[in-house]
Order: sequence, then structure tokens, then C-alpha cells
Amino acid sequence: MRSGLLAYACQRLLVMIPTFFTIIILVFIILNLIPVPPPFVGGEGQSGDETETQRRFRETFNLDRPLLFNTGPWATTREVLTLIERSTDGDAPFATRLAATRSLEEMGPFAVPHLSALLQDPSLDPEQVRLVMHHLSYNARHRVRGPTHAVSQHDHALHRAIATNHELATLRPRDDASPEQLAALRLAWLAWYERDQARFAFSTGDRLAATFGETRLYHYLSRLLQGDFGLTLQQEPVAAEVGKRLKVSLTLGVLSLLLILSLSLPLGLFSALRPWPLLDHILTALVFVLYALPVFFVATLAVEHLPPQGFFPTSGFGSSPLQNPNMTSAERLWDLLRHIFIPVICISYGALATVSRYARAGFIEVINADHVLAARARGLPTATVIGKHILRNGMLPVLTLLGTLIPALLSGSVVVEYIFEIDGIGRYLLMAIQVRDFAVIMAILHYSALLTLVAIFLADLAYAVADPRITFARRT
Repeated sequence: MRSGLLAYACQRLLVMIPTFFTIIILVFIILNLIPVPPPFVGGEGQSGDETETQRRFRETFNLDRPLLFNTGPWATTREVLTLIERSTDGDAPFATRLAATRSLEEMGPFAVPHLSALLQDPSLDPEQVRLVMHHLSYNARHRVRGPTHAVSQHDHALHRAIATNHELATLRPRDDASPEQLAALRLAWLAWYERDQARFAFSTGDRLAATFGETRLYHYLSRLLQGDFGLTLQQEPVAAEVGKRLKVSLTLGVLSLLLILSLSLPLGLFSALRPWPLLDHILTALVFVLYALPVFFVATLAVEHLPPQGFFPTSGFGSSPLQNPNMTSAERLWDLLRHIFIPVICISYGALATVSRYARAGFIEVINADHVLAARARGLPTATVIGKHILRNGMLPVLTLLGTLIPALLSGSVVVEYIFEIDGIGRYLLMAIQVRDFAVIMAILHYSALLTLVAIFLADLAYAVADPRITFARRT
């Protein structure tokens, strides 16, 4: 039995890895199906040059890199010139000009030698010269992730990169630059490239590595393997922001799960042992009423009709330490329990109704089984029959339900956390959707997907513990 269970657990773990990897790839595909960055959807009236905010957003999420393969390292000066001409073609559709601009961005530093060569071409018109300089200031800069004010004083390489980026920003031409100003900037750019051109002397190995490494997919997977979910729109680490709210949702979820199991199993067992008396009818009607009441309706009623700072407060996840700095640990625990009592009830009552009905059906089926009748015929005590034969075997439908219920509880309730102003995962997800903070949304999706896989895995293993008839040994 143990060897068969261990082998089965190993098999399921091996299946979970490619399953989770497939989910990650699907999330990546959904991310890249969006044609333009979500917070900055433009229209026909938008100019061909994107704002700096848009560019930072695209750089944060690697949207300025090709999807699977990077052909930028092998581009020619003629191809770069063609893209410049498309970007400045006033008769071309907006989508065409935008696609050309982004193709130049995706070339990264490999476009810098070609752009510098174009600056020496006297046939370019002023608009094309301005756009070449604009792309030089973008493609030649170093990638710096996160807020620059938080950089360590000892990180000299990063400080040099930031200084270079500032220098390149000063060489970016204004939209209303005069021909004389463009001519002066052209000379400044040529002098800069002559000084720094060694940085853009790429070998064949560098180009091959960039063909596969400088892509969205590569950076997406490499960051995930390091536990790096990127930065929020406020330039804060997503992992840290999600982690701060994770303990809040886990507290609500664990307490709700304990409440559901401690009430639903006794109710289901009681209804199964005495089916269809008056009390069972009353319990059944009460359970269906609870199941029919929407969570948002009950939670809103609680907020509207209960005092916000009453015995059971309807706002927040405990009192602020600034308001009560002298509270002891026991007082803080009691204060926390008072704050989350109503939210836990709102999260639990719907699932309590469902689980109790599943438990009742499972126990009724087991009560009439042959092995239970045989145990009673042998004169075993009622408590032994219930605990050893009915309760364990009747738990299978509940375990199946818990495999999907646990992730929903532990991932946070969006509605409850939002209405009661609890800063958990659910409320944070809703806020991220409202402001279209992609990094936060994707991190929470990964967390929920992993939690679902683990919960289903544990539910499968619990089958063997609950029902000894289930075996994982190979049949010959």
C-alpha cells in the first residue's frame, strides 16, 4: 500500500510539472495577444512616437522584444532605413507606422551601428533625422529595472548605466527642433558613437545568443524560475507586494475552511443517520436558503446595518498599531478575531451549504453498504461503525469538492475583501485589474494555478487514507 501510494505520488508530481509549465505558457500567450500595452491604448490621432511612459511599460514586460526569435542582430542598414521611412510616412496607416517603430525597438542595441550610419546620410529629411536620433536614444540605453533612487552606492556599474541613460536623454531631439538644432545634435551623436562604438561591436556568438536569448519567452521563463514576477506600475517588486497580502488571505481562507468542515460534516452525518425527519427538512431548507443568498448581498447588508466600529467591526483586518500602540499580543489576537468574524461568515456560508449536502449524500450511500451492515451485525459499537466505516468512506465526495474549494478559499475572496476593505489577495487582484497592472495579475494567476494543482494532488492522496479499498498498485 505504502509503496503503491508513494509511486502514485511521484507520478502525480511529475505530471504537475509539465501541467504548471503549460499554464505558464498559456499565461504568456494571453499576455502577448494584447496588441498594445493595456494602460495606454491609443487611437488614430496618436502620433507615431510613443510616450516615454509607454516605452517603460513595454520594457518592464519585455514587450519591446520579439516573441520567440530575434532577427534584429542580423538586420542591415537598408532594413533599418526602410523602417525609418515607414515610421515617417504620413500617408501610411497608424498601425503600419506603429509596427515599424516597434520593430526598430525590438532590434535593441543591434540597431545602433545602422542608425549611426544613417546619421551620415545627407539624403535624409529633417523628420527622418529626428526619428533616427530618437531611436538612438532608446536603443542605445542600458536597461535599468526598478526605481533608480533605490540603487546602492556601491553598485558602480549600475550608476554608470544610469549616467549613460541620462546622457542619451539629453541628446534626444525635441519635436519642434529647428534644422540648426538637429544639425548640432547630429554632430553630438556622431561624436558620442565614435567614443562608445566598442560597446556595439558584436561578435557572431553575441548575435546567435541574442537570437534566442533576447526574446520575450526567454526572459519571461528565466524571471519566473528566479521567482521574479517583475514590478508593479508603481515600480515595486510584485513578489513583495503579493507576499504582504498573502498572509491576510491565508488567514481568512484557513479559518473559513476550518469553520466549513467543523459544521458541514456533523450536519451531513446527522442528516444521513436520520434522513427525512422534520429536523432534516428544516436543515435542508436552511441550507438551500444560505446557498441562494449571494455573498455580495449579505456582505453589503452587514456593512450597511452593522456599526463600523462595533463589537464586530465591518472594516479592515484589525486595528491599526498607531491607534492602539500598547495592545498586548492576546489583545491583538482578540481584535483580529473580532474584525474577521463577519468576513469569515460571509466567505463560509455558501460553501458550508454545498459541502454539507455533498457530505449527506456520501454518508447516505455508505450507510447502506454491505461492509457497514456487516459491522453492525457483528455488534460493533455505533461510534466505531460511524468513525471507522461511515465517516472515512463517506468523505470521498467531500474530498473531491475540497480539491477545488481550497484554492478558492486560500486565494482570497474578491467580493468579501473589497466590501470589507481587507487588503488581501482578492482585493489586490481587483485593484490590479482596474488599473491593468499586468505583472500583479499574472503573479496572482500563477499562485492560484499552483495552489489548485497542489490541492487536487492532496485530495487524490487523501482518497487512499479515507478509503482503504483504493489501491495504487499496478495490476498485472
